[in-house]
Amino acid sequence: MSASDVAVVGAGAFGAWTALWLAEAGAKVTLVDMYGAGNDRASSGGESRNIRAAYAGDAFYTSWALRAWTAWQAREAQFDARLVFRCGSLRAGTEEEVQAQARLFDDLFASFEILGRDEVQYRWPQLGWSELPTFYEPESGILAATRTLHEVERAFRQTGGGRVVSGRARLVGRGSHMRLAVGGDPLPCDTIVLACGPWLPGLLPEELGALIRTPRRELLFVAPAPGDDRFGWARCPNLVDSLGWTSSDLGNGVKIAPPMRGIDMDPDGDQRLPTAIALAGAAKFVAVRLPGLHGRPVVSAYVSQLENTASEDFIIDRHPEADHVVIAGGGSGHAFKFGPLIGEYVARMVLDGTRGEHVGRFGLQAHRPLGPGEGA
Repeated sequence: MSASDVAVVGAGAFGAWTALWLAEAGAKVTLVDMYGAGNDRASSGGESRNIRAAYAGDAFYTSWALRAWTAWQAREAQFDARLVFRCGSLRAGTEEEVQAQARLFDDLFASFEILGRDEVQYRWPQLGWSELPTFYEPESGILAATRTLHEVERAFRQTGGGRVVSGRARLVGRGSHMRLAVGGDPLPCDTIVLACGPWLPGLLPEELGALIRTPRRELLFVAPAPGDDRFGWARCPNLVDSLGWTSSDLGNGVKIAPPMRGIDMDPDGDQRLPTAIALAGAAKFVAVRLPGLHGRPVVSAYVSQLENTASEDFIIDRHPEADHVVIAGGGSGHAFKFGPLIGEYVARMVLDGTRGEHVGRFGLQAHRPLGPGEGA
């Protein structure tokens, strides 16, 4: 293996975008992944991910999500590939949460509506929606997840400064002597970016073992009847409430994510088949929120894992004992939408030699160990 300026471990939402930004900036980059971009073991794979800016009163993530929405449009045009499906999002919340979000959207000049139950049922009669109040975000929707990662990898290769290596990465040595190996071979590089999602705690157990939990999540796709387009992305918004959340139909059925807590996931060894818990949760969601899908089959499932931190903030920082090693992970279920921004942020850290402007939120010292039941 020839030397590279930067080795990025992990071709998911953190790693692939970081590698692309670095290569576009002129760095020589090697992207390492065990199973390939958008694989079925990765937290970033699957057909779809949602993008929305509603984070109650959290101004940081709301403003970042609004920036990300614009960045996705630009990247979609650059790649000449359909990646973003604008369908809008309905989100149930308490009166306090909805009003806090409304004030924040007003401050940021973002589009929104607060809808009553009658208005929701008038616009989308296919929904069984009784939650009040409801925050509606029109500038939001669905991202084609695996397709995006394939497009990012393709663009990365085309920069001329990027290459992809398949294999399991491991760290050798400690502190300033820490180096990267892939399989049994050393991979010479000046900077190492560790962005490998659920495998991060295994690579750095002392630093991250207590900060990241990898709980299991099961996503089920329910197919409408032939010719029934009421639940397609062009006619139905994404839904978020106490029963779970959905992604509207992109062609493989409505994706339903029922609540599931307390089951940890081994990304390499665990079975990826839906459990009775998830099937029952999806059936309940359909019966209450999507009555027009009653009796329709679950046609596929995507079983994955999250990498949760106690605060659900990301971990993006330099290794405390190895300044040439950058850690980027802890996606906590909401990182994918920020992919273009995260990639730019980490790339700037690498190129500038800094810990990043948001170290107070993303830095290792800003995170605390997970308590019992947290991050599940």
